Amino acid sequence: MRAEALGSQSMPAVAPGDGMWRGESAGARWRRRAITVPGTYLATLLYTALMPLFLAYALASDLLRRRPLMLVRFHLTIWSILFWHSVGIFLLGVWWLFGRAMRMDERQWRTWHAGIEAWWSRKLVGIARLFYGLRVEVEDVELISPGPVLLLLRHASIIDTMLPPGYLSGPEVGVLVRIVKKRELLWDPCADFISSRVPGAFVRRRSGAVERELEVMCALTDGMDDDDLVALFPEGTRYTAEKQVEIMDKLRARDPAAAERNAGLRHVLPVRPAGTLALLDRRADLDVVFCAHTGLEGASRLEDFLNGSLLGRVWKVKLWRVPRSQVPADPDARLAWLEAEWRKVDQWIDQNRQYGDPRRRWVARRYGRRRAAA
Repeated sequence: MRAEALGSQSMPAVAPGDGMWRGESAGARWRRRAITVPGTYLATLLYTALMPLFLAYALASDLLRRRPLMLVRFHLTIWSILFWHSVGIFLLGVWWLFGRAMRMDERQWRTWHAGIEAWWSRKLVGIARLFYGLRVEVEDVELISPGPVLLLLRHASIIDTMLPPGYLSGPEVGVLVRIVKKRELLWDPCADFISSRVPGAFVRRRSGAVERELEVMCALTDGMDDDDLVALFPEGTRYTAEKQVEIMDKLRARDPAAAERNAGLRHVLPVRPAGTLALLDRRADLDVVFCAHTGLEGASRLEDFLNGSLLGRVWKVKLWRVPRSQVPADPDARLAWLEAEWRKVDQWIDQNRQYGDPRRRWVARRYGRRRAAA
């Protein structure tokens, strides 16, 4: 493996930390885990005990309302999420013990945990595949390798956060992912534990200390090699039509020129360029891979799983790679390039978007009414 030197900065062979524990004491970390770990197991036990009642009521409700078992699917989904989180916590403990017993070096340690992260992420996506018939199709995944790479993804659902660790990285793909996430996800105990074993940054989106959060994010690029990528959701939050209207209104008030450039976006939010541009400035050797996907529209929140928007869907994922030599060096030109590439994401979604499964009359009726209203 090659170690990179950028300017006068010498990169270590491996990342010395995970980019997010700075400023958090071990006591604060374990106080949070003292809530989330037993809370996960308690919630799983309670939901399991009540499942017969939940399923009986759900089945009766679905039959009376002539729904394709949407409430039954929803309760099975909630239970499965809780179950796999309980399994994940246990396995992360076992994985840690085995890894220490084998006296792994830092690279082996990361690869060891990247494997379980990829497996667990696919299990969570598998819940939607099992109960909603979701199919996953990833096109051009080979473009991810080699690194170092900056991966920019659309964010439209609670499911698509599983895309980088589950389908676009890991030992099978040949690259290891370092993901930028919102700090609230530390209250997910599995994300919390794995983040202390593979590099990852948890940023405070509304902290006001922009420079500090950008530095935490950019620290992920330290020690990157030809089997590393940094994954970022440059919209900064999940897309919804309501958020798009709100953000565009704020953008018109703050930066009319930017609002005009982004006025044509239909399926994505305007990109927040600060993080992407800071990462590109930090590493002069980062190629950029863009990730567009469709099929998860209408599933941005857990309660949306009741509306049938996932039934029979195909989650299509498309990647394309831009070599660093094609990324402009001038800041204004680089911003224009980034926004132009993001418009390509929006255009691809527009060309490939689906509206439910026509084989399912209930879903077709709901989507038919929505399209007519639009």
